[in-house]
Amino acid sequence: MLNFTVQILQDNKLVDVNFGDYVKDKKILVCPNINFIQKPTFKYFEYVDSLINTHGLDEVLIIDSTKDVFFHKLVESYFPRFTSVGDSSQNYINALIKTRKNPLPVNKLIKHWVFQHALYNGKQIGFWEEPLANRWEHLLKNKNAIQKLMKIGSWQRKILQKMYKNQHTTDIWESTCTNLLAETPNGIGLIYSMGPAFFYFSLFHNKELESALDRLNNNTQQ
Repeated sequence: MLNFTVQILQDNKLVDVNFGDYVKDKKILVCPNINFIQKPTFKYFEYVDSLINTHGLDEVLIIDSTKDVFFHKLVESYFPRFTSVGDSSQNYINALIKTRKNPLPVNKLIKHWVFQHALYNGKQIGFWEEPLANRWEHLLKNKNAIQKLMKIGSWQRKILQKMYKNQHTTDIWESTCTNLLAETPNGIGLIYSMGPAFFYFSLFHNKELESALDRLNNNTQQ
């Protein structure tokens, strides 16, 4: 699955590396480049960055499956400990589609498939994702996520209720620029108060990921 060439930024230059060789002997978390500089995403990636210290990750890879090269500089500027990976040949995501048996078109997945793919020495130790459909249903079934959102405040709960009521006319998760939502009355609470706890309710403070990393760390230290 991992024997393909990607580009990474080294010494201010894009260089070709073999993905499998690059992740060898490392504890890696791979995340896609989706809405990278949106406010909720930024807060979500602050959490991901913290895992390097708290859970012994060797590296976080932000992978882009388009021909965008500018994103390398964005990653370097905002999260210098992350490694930006360009995979314009789409080898990684196509391999992931095959192993995960995801039936959706690759172009849609590149834009919307938000996940955490944990690897150790090139082998998967866990995969977690945000739902791609029926998001409200998934959110309401996620007791931990709902509890976090309910604790934020009463007026934020009213925003959630209003968004849920309007779900068939407005899919808030499909917003192309969540930053613009902050300019609306309800959006201020959504972006600044709820932010990643709403948009990344499956992955923000992901206890399953943290437990998997803890188990791996304990096994490798024995």
